[in-house]
Amino acid sequence: MRSDTQPKNGRHTPFSTRSIVSANPTGPLTLGHGRQAVLGDCVARLFRAAGYDVVREYYFNNAGRQMRVLGESVRARYLELCGRLSTFPEDGYQGDYIREIAQRLRDAHGDRLAGEGHDALFRGAAEESIFADIRRTLERLGIRFDVYSNEASLYTEGKVEETLATLRERGLVYEKDGATWLAYSTIGRPQDRVLVKSSGEPTYRLPDIAYHREKLRRGFDLVLNVQGADHIEEAKDVVAAIAALQFGLGVATLLLVVPTWLGTLHQAAAFLLLGAAVIARHQLATPEAALSVPAPSGIARERAL
Repeated sequence: MRSDTQPKNGRHTPFSTRSIVSANPTGPLTLGHGRQAVLGDCVARLFRAAGYDVVREYYFNNAGRQMRVLGESVRARYLELCGRLSTFPEDGYQGDYIREIAQRLRDAHGDRLAGEGHDALFRGAAEESIFADIRRTLERLGIRFDVYSNEASLYTEGKVEETLATLRERGLVYEKDGATWLAYSTIGRPQDRVLVKSSGEPTYRLPDIAYHREKLRRGFDLVLNVQGADHIEEAKDVVAAIAALQFGLGVATLLLVVPTWLGTLHQAAAFLLLGAAVIARHQLATPEAALSVPAPSGIARERAL
Protein backbone atom coordinates (compact mmCIF):
# COMPACT_ATOMS: atom_id res chain seq x y z
CA MET A 1 0.00 0.00 0.00
CA ARG A 2 1.42 3.35 -0.98
CA SER A 3 0.60 6.84 0.21
CA ASP A 4 -1.87 7.45 -2.62
CA THR A 5 -4.25 4.74 -1.42
CA GLN A 6 -7.27 5.65 0.67
CA PRO A 7 -6.62 4.46 4.23
CA LYS A 8 -9.11 3.59 6.91
CA ASN A 9 -9.93 6.67 9.03
CA GLY A 10 -7.86 8.73 6.60
CA ARG A 11 -4.60 7.76 8.27
CA HIS A 12 -1.20 6.76 6.93
CA THR A 13 1.52 5.24 9.06
CA PRO A 14 4.73 4.26 7.25
CA PHE A 15 7.34 2.30 9.18
CA SER A 16 10.99 2.55 8.24
CA THR A 17 13.11 -0.43 9.18
CA ARG A 18 16.38 1.27 8.83
CA SER A 19 15.13 1.96 12.31
CA ILE A 20 13.07 -1.14 13.10
CA VAL A 21 15.73 -3.69 12.13
CA SER A 22 18.65 -1.31 11.58
CA ALA A 23 20.49 -3.94 9.57
CA ASN A 24 22.60 -3.00 6.59
CA PRO A 25 23.52 -5.89 4.25
CA THR A 26 26.98 -6.42 5.69
CA GLY A 27 26.26 -9.53 7.76
CA PRO A 28 23.59 -11.76 9.30
CA LEU A 29 21.03 -10.34 11.73
CA THR A 30 22.13 -10.14 15.37
CA LEU A 31 20.06 -10.55 18.54
CA GLY A 32 19.94 -6.76 18.83
CA HIS A 33 18.48 -6.50 15.34
CA GLY A 34 15.94 -9.17 16.24
CA ARG A 35 14.80 -7.28 19.32
CA GLN A 36 14.21 -4.13 17.28
CA ALA A 37 12.44 -6.12 14.57
CA VAL A 38 9.98 -7.62 17.06
CA LEU A 39 9.40 -4.24 18.74
CA GLY A 40 8.74 -2.49 15.44
CA ASP A 41 6.47 -5.26 14.19
CA CYS A 42 4.40 -5.14 17.40
CA VAL A 43 3.96 -1.37 17.09
CA ALA A 44 2.95 -1.75 13.43
CA ARG A 45 0.34 -4.39 14.34
CA LEU A 46 -1.07 -2.18 17.10
CA PHE A 47 -1.51 0.75 14.73
CA ARG A 48 -3.12 -1.46 12.12
CA ALA A 49 -5.53 -2.80 14.76
CA ALA A 50 -6.34 0.81 15.71
CA GLY A 51 -7.47 1.51 12.15
CA TYR A 52 -4.38 2.99 10.58
CA ASP A 53 -3.27 2.10 7.07
CA VAL A 54 0.22 0.86 7.93
CA VAL A 55 3.02 0.71 5.36
CA ARG A 56 6.04 -1.20 6.65
CA GLU A 57 9.19 -0.05 4.92
CA TYR A 58 12.67 -1.52 5.13
CA TYR A 59 15.39 1.05 4.42
CA PHE A 60 19.05 0.09 4.39
CA ASN A 61 22.36 1.78 3.67
CA ASN A 62 24.09 0.16 0.70
CA ALA A 63 26.39 2.97 -0.39
CA GLY A 64 29.59 4.40 0.99
CA ARG A 65 32.52 3.00 2.89
CA GLN A 66 30.80 0.03 4.59
CA MET A 67 29.86 -1.52 1.28
CA ARG A 68 33.29 -0.86 -0.23
CA VAL A 69 34.94 -2.70 2.67
CA LEU A 70 32.41 -5.53 2.31
CA GLY A 71 33.29 -5.94 -1.38
CA GLU A 72 37.01 -5.80 -0.63
CA SER A 73 36.59 -8.49 2.04
CA VAL A 74 34.86 -10.85 -0.40
CA ARG A 75 37.48 -10.17 -3.08
CA ALA A 76 40.32 -10.95 -0.64
CA ARG A 77 38.74 -14.31 0.27
CA TYR A 78 38.10 -15.03 -3.40
CA LEU A 79 41.76 -14.44 -4.25
CA GLU A 80 42.78 -16.76 -1.41
CA LEU A 81 40.56 -19.49 -2.86
CA CYS A 82 42.22 -18.92 -6.22
CA GLY A 83 45.66 -19.33 -4.66
CA ARG A 84 46.55 -15.68 -5.31
CA LEU A 85 48.22 -13.23 -2.99
CA SER A 86 45.76 -10.90 -1.32
CA THR A 87 45.69 -8.27 1.41
CA PHE A 88 42.68 -8.50 3.66
CA PRO A 89 41.24 -5.07 4.63
CA GLU A 90 42.37 -3.97 8.08
CA ASP A 91 38.76 -3.45 9.19
CA GLY A 92 37.26 -6.06 6.85
CA TYR A 93 34.40 -8.45 7.59
CA GLN A 94 35.75 -11.70 9.05
CA GLY A 95 32.73 -14.01 9.22
CA ASP A 96 32.55 -17.39 7.51
CA TYR A 97 29.71 -16.03 5.38
CA ILE A 98 32.28 -13.92 3.50
CA ARG A 99 34.22 -17.02 2.49
CA GLU A 100 30.96 -18.75 1.47
CA ILE A 101 30.07 -15.85 -0.84
CA ALA A 102 33.59 -15.93 -2.29
CA GLN A 103 33.30 -19.70 -2.88
CA ARG A 104 30.03 -19.28 -4.78
CA LEU A 105 31.66 -16.63 -6.97
CA ARG A 106 34.59 -18.93 -7.71
CA ASP A 107 32.23 -21.80 -8.51
CA ALA A 108 30.38 -19.56 -10.96
CA HIS A 109 33.31 -17.67 -12.53
CA GLY A 110 36.40 -19.74 -11.87
CA ASP A 111 39.53 -17.57 -11.64
CA ARG A 112 38.26 -15.00 -14.16
CA LEU A 113 37.60 -12.35 -11.47
CA ALA A 114 41.17 -12.37 -10.14
CA GLY A 115 42.11 -9.27 -12.12
CA GLU A 116 41.20 -5.66 -11.47
CA GLY A 117 37.92 -3.99 -12.37
CA HIS A 118 35.41 -6.32 -10.68
CA ASP A 119 34.79 -4.36 -7.48
CA ALA A 120 31.13 -3.72 -8.26
CA LEU A 121 30.54 -7.43 -8.89
CA PHE A 122 32.03 -8.46 -5.52
CA ARG A 123 30.07 -5.77 -3.72
CA GLY A 124 26.83 -6.59 -5.51
CA ALA A 125 27.13 -10.33 -4.93
CA ALA A 126 27.77 -9.78 -1.22
CA GLU A 127 24.81 -7.42 -0.84
CA GLU A 128 22.45 -9.76 -2.69
CA SER A 129 23.50 -12.82 -0.71
CA ILE A 130 23.44 -11.19 2.72
CA PHE A 131 20.15 -9.39 2.15
CA ALA A 132 18.54 -12.63 1.00
CA ASP A 133 19.66 -14.19 4.29
CA ILE A 134 18.22 -11.24 6.25
CA ARG A 135 14.86 -11.61 4.48
CA ARG A 136 14.76 -15.33 5.21
CA THR A 137 15.41 -14.65 8.90
CA LEU A 138 12.64 -12.05 9.03
CA GLU A 139 10.27 -14.44 7.28
CA ARG A 140 10.94 -17.05 9.96
CA LEU A 141 10.04 -14.41 12.56
CA GLY A 142 6.80 -13.72 10.70
CA ILE A 143 7.85 -10.14 9.89
CA ARG A 144 7.09 -8.86 6.39
CA PHE A 145 7.50 -5.51 4.69
CA ASP A 146 5.50 -3.72 2.01
CA VAL A 147 8.33 -1.57 0.64
CA TYR A 148 12.09 -2.03 0.40
CA SER A 149 14.21 1.06 -0.27
CA ASN A 150 17.92 1.76 -0.06
CA GLU A 151 20.49 4.51 0.13
CA ALA A 152 21.94 3.92 -3.35
CA SER A 153 18.60 4.71 -5.02
CA LEU A 154 18.58 8.14 -3.33
CA TYR A 155 21.83 8.94 -5.15
CA THR A 156 20.81 7.55 -8.55
CA GLU A 157 17.49 9.43 -8.41
CA GLY A 158 19.21 12.69 -7.43
CA LYS A 159 17.39 12.97 -4.08
CA VAL A 160 20.57 13.49 -2.05
CA GLU A 161 21.81 16.33 -4.28
CA GLU A 162 18.35 17.90 -4.27
CA THR A 163 18.20 17.80 -0.47
CA LEU A 164 21.67 19.36 -0.15
CA ALA A 165 20.69 22.10 -2.63
CA THR A 166 17.54 22.87 -0.62
CA LEU A 167 19.55 23.11 2.59
CA ARG A 168 21.90 25.55 0.83
CA GLU A 169 18.95 27.66 -0.29
CA ARG A 170 17.79 27.91 3.32
CA GLY A 171 21.24 29.13 4.37
CA LEU A 172 21.83 26.06 6.55
CA VAL A 173 25.01 24.82 4.85
CA TYR A 174 28.55 26.23 4.80
CA GLU A 175 32.03 25.10 3.74
CA LYS A 176 34.90 24.62 6.20
CA ASP A 177 38.21 22.73 5.98
CA GLY A 178 37.21 21.40 2.57
CA ALA A 179 34.04 19.78 3.96
CA THR A 180 30.39 20.73 3.79
CA TRP A 181 28.75 21.39 7.16
CA LEU A 182 25.16 21.75 8.29
CA ALA A 183 24.71 24.64 10.74
CA TYR A 184 22.86 22.62 13.36
CA SER A 185 23.75 25.17 16.05
CA THR A 186 21.35 27.60 14.37
CA ILE A 187 18.39 25.21 14.55
CA GLY A 188 18.55 24.11 18.17
CA ARG A 189 21.18 21.36 18.12
CA PRO A 190 24.36 21.58 20.23
CA GLN A 191 26.92 21.49 17.41
CA ASP A 192 27.33 21.65 13.65
CA ARG A 193 27.89 18.40 11.75
CA VAL A 194 29.68 17.41 8.56
CA LEU A 195 27.33 16.43 5.73
CA VAL A 196 29.99 15.88 3.04
CA LYS A 197 33.58 15.00 3.95
CA SER A 198 36.57 16.72 2.37
CA SER A 199 36.99 13.56 0.27
CA GLY A 200 33.59 14.27 -1.31
CA GLU A 201 31.90 11.32 0.43
CA PRO A 202 28.63 12.17 2.23
CA THR A 203 28.19 11.16 5.86
CA TYR A 204 25.15 9.08 6.86
CA ARG A 205 23.23 12.17 7.96
CA LEU A 206 22.78 13.55 4.45
CA PRO A 207 21.15 10.50 2.80
CA ASP A 208 19.12 9.92 5.99
CA ILE A 209 17.75 13.46 5.78
CA ALA A 210 17.01 12.91 2.08
CA TYR A 211 15.26 9.62 2.84
CA HIS A 212 12.96 11.09 5.49
CA ARG A 213 12.31 14.14 3.30
CA GLU A 214 11.12 11.88 0.49
CA LYS A 215 9.02 9.78 2.85
CA LEU A 216 7.16 12.85 4.09
CA ARG A 217 6.74 14.15 0.55
CA ARG A 218 4.94 10.92 -0.30
CA GLY A 219 2.01 12.18 1.73
CA PHE A 220 2.05 10.15 4.92
CA ASP A 221 0.46 11.62 8.03
CA LEU A 222 2.71 9.92 10.56
CA VAL A 223 6.18 8.41 10.44
CA LEU A 224 7.28 6.09 13.23
CA ASN A 225 10.91 5.06 13.54
CA VAL A 226 12.41 2.67 16.07
CA GLN A 227 15.95 3.93 16.62
CA GLY A 228 18.81 2.04 18.20
CA ALA A 229 20.59 3.61 21.16
CA ASP A 230 23.67 4.26 18.99
CA HIS A 231 21.56 6.41 16.65
CA ILE A 232 20.06 8.75 19.26
CA GLU A 233 22.06 11.87 18.38
CA GLU A 234 21.89 11.22 14.64
CA ALA A 235 18.12 10.75 14.90
CA LYS A 236 17.75 14.10 16.65
CA ASP A 237 19.86 15.75 13.95
CA VAL A 238 17.70 14.27 11.19
CA VAL A 239 14.48 15.47 12.84
CA ALA A 240 15.96 18.95 13.34
CA ALA A 241 17.00 19.14 9.67
CA ILE A 242 13.55 18.02 8.51
CA ALA A 243 11.94 20.65 10.73
CA ALA A 244 14.31 23.27 9.31
CA LEU A 245 13.14 22.33 5.83
CA GLN A 246 9.67 23.35 7.07
CA PHE A 247 7.84 20.14 6.30
CA GLY A 248 4.24 20.10 7.43
CA LEU A 249 3.50 16.82 5.68
CA GLY A 250 4.10 14.53 8.62
CA VAL A 251 5.29 14.03 12.15
CA ALA A 252 8.49 12.14 12.94
CA THR A 253 8.21 10.11 16.12
CA LEU A 254 11.26 8.34 17.49
CA LEU A 255 10.94 5.22 19.62
CA LEU A 256 14.45 4.90 20.97
CA VAL A 257 15.59 1.37 21.76
CA VAL A 258 17.51 1.92 24.97
CA PRO A 259 19.59 -0.47 27.12
CA THR A 260 17.46 -3.13 28.80
CA TRP A 261 18.10 -1.88 32.35
CA LEU A 262 16.99 1.63 31.42
CA GLY A 263 13.90 0.36 29.63
CA THR A 264 13.00 -1.79 32.64
CA LEU A 265 13.41 1.18 34.98
CA HIS A 266 11.23 3.31 32.70
CA GLN A 267 8.49 0.67 32.58
CA ALA A 268 8.58 0.21 36.37
CA ALA A 269 8.21 3.95 36.91
CA ALA A 270 5.33 4.06 34.42
CA PHE A 271 3.63 1.17 36.24
CA LEU A 272 3.97 2.92 39.60
CA LEU A 273 2.59 6.15 38.15
CA LEU A 274 -0.35 4.32 36.60
CA GLY A 275 -1.02 2.50 39.89
CA ALA A 276 -0.98 5.78 41.83
CA ALA A 277 -3.41 7.33 39.35
CA VAL A 278 -5.81 4.36 39.64
CA ILE A 279 -5.70 4.47 43.45
CA ALA A 280 -6.31 8.22 43.50
CA ARG A 281 -9.27 7.89 41.14
CA HIS A 282 -10.72 5.07 43.21
CA GLN A 283 -10.49 7.11 46.41
CA LEU A 284 -12.17 10.10 44.78
CA ALA A 285 -14.97 7.84 43.57
CA THR A 286 -15.82 6.38 47.04
CA PRO A 287 -19.18 7.26 48.72
CA GLU A 288 -17.35 9.18 51.45
CA ALA A 289 -15.75 11.41 48.82
CA ALA A 290 -19.14 11.90 47.11
CA LEU A 291 -20.82 12.92 50.41
CA SER A 292 -18.18 15.57 50.98
CA VAL A 293 -19.18 17.40 47.79
CA PRO A 294 -21.64 20.31 48.50
CA ALA A 295 -25.16 19.64 47.18
CA PRO A 296 -26.29 21.86 44.30
CA SER A 297 -28.80 24.58 45.10
CA GLY A 298 -31.74 26.20 43.33
CA ILE A 299 -32.57 25.22 39.79
CA ALA A 300 -29.30 23.33 39.47
CA ARG A 301 -30.33 21.13 42.42
CA GLU A 302 -33.74 20.37 40.88
CA ARG A 303 -32.05 19.35 37.62
CA ALA A 304 -29.68 17.13 39.55
CA LEU A 305 -32.63 15.44 41.22
